[in-house]
Amino acid sequence: MRDIHLNRELLRAIAKGEVEPRLLVSIGLEHLRCLCPTCAMEWDEWEKEKRALATDRLPGFLAAQLKAIESAEADAVKDFQQLLDLEPTRRVGRIVRSRHRYRSAALVRLLIAEGRKTVHSDHEKTFHFADLAFHVADRLTGSEMAQGLVPLTLAEKANALRLTVKIREAREFFDRSRALIEIANLRDPSVIARIDQLEASLYFDLRCFSEAQGLLDRAKILYGLVGAASDVARIEIMRSLVFLEAGQPLQALQVAREISQSAPVVSDQKLFLWARINLARALFETRDLRAAKRVLDQDEPRHAQLGEPLAQVRYRWIRGRIAAAERDFAEAREHFLWVRNEFIEAEAMYDAAQVSLDLALASLQLGRPEVVRELTDEMMPIFKSLDIHREALAALRLFQEAVHQEILTEALVRDLRAYLQEARYQPEVRFHPGAGANN
Repeated sequence: MRDIHLNRELLRAIAKGEVEPRLLVSIGLEHLRCLCPTCAMEWDEWEKEKRALATDRLPGFLAAQLKAIESAEADAVKDFQQLLDLEPTRRVGRIVRSRHRYRSAALVRLLIAEGRKTVHSDHEKTFHFADLAFHVADRLTGSEMAQGLVPLTLAEKANALRLTVKIREAREFFDRSRALIEIANLRDPSVIARIDQLEASLYFDLRCFSEAQGLLDRAKILYGLVGAASDVARIEIMRSLVFLEAGQPLQALQVAREISQSAPVVSDQKLFLWARINLARALFETRDLRAAKRVLDQDEPRHAQLGEPLAQVRYRWIRGRIAAAERDFAEAREHFLWVRNEFIEAEAMYDAAQVSLDLALASLQLGRPEVVRELTDEMMPIFKSLDIHREALAALRLFQEAVHQEILTEALVRDLRAYLQEARYQPEVRFHPGAGANN
């Protein structure tokens, strides 16, 4: 909690009634404990006293509560397994038609967790399980209804739609989620933090970096207040990525260094290696090439064990950019072509297009214009596969004309690369060389 501070995003949320004012008290108490030894000692003694009271008075109550929780979770596991045994197209119908089954908060959380497993590999499955979770949450009664699971599942559905580049639909689901939070007067910090985290991803995709940072800052505070250390770490990893994409590598480097050394990240290989990818990229973009290569050399063998091939590909992408910066064209070309082919095979065509432009930029910088001419023909099928057919192809034609007339500049390549980053989630964006990507 030492690095959890007030920010304007949290104060705005409290003023709007989106977050409980009591969270200010929690932050104040934590700061007192960190700054004042006397306050820390008295607080710790009070905690010991409370634990003693609980030991004397509450064992029977706690045992009964634990038994009830274990029973509910066991029933949820049975319901979950029965849903998995059904054909996917029959699952929603089974939930809706059942009068007594499939009605627990524990089942909602199991379904959400199952959907999150495929967030990087199968976006349709992610949406499917978020939708199942919503149908269960929408039928909860009593105290479980007040846990904020309906707005949470709507946000999970919104995130799955974002991943399939259905931005307008995602925005609508986020708006519904926020409206329900306000109507129901929900104040659970963990639920609000998760929704903030997911909506920040939408703003990140739309290149609205200040909005993304505001939501991430608030999510970090809320997760910190409920002791969700791993979730705080995920927020920090995402914050470093936002800084990178916003062109602020020094800030990204500071965040990535700190989070890479934190206990939750060091103890979780996946979190550790994702944090280190951001660290390697930040080191590269601050021109510390030796340190960037050292991170890659240390981590690449371990990252290959994660079973996430596209994450491994991104290591090679950074290596290509380092080789280009070191003016080793042969190595840069080898890395870029391998990475581009992997993206094409995975149907990650926007990434494939950006790698092609990285190779074009390196070719210009290192005096290899013949490679750029070869690239123009290779890039046409990649651009044709993008969802922004007309605008992307118009941009490529400008690129080709510049190549044929031998007037292609590094600035034009960078403008085209920036345009693709924005157009991925905003297909109506047009390419205006010399002015960045604009509506």
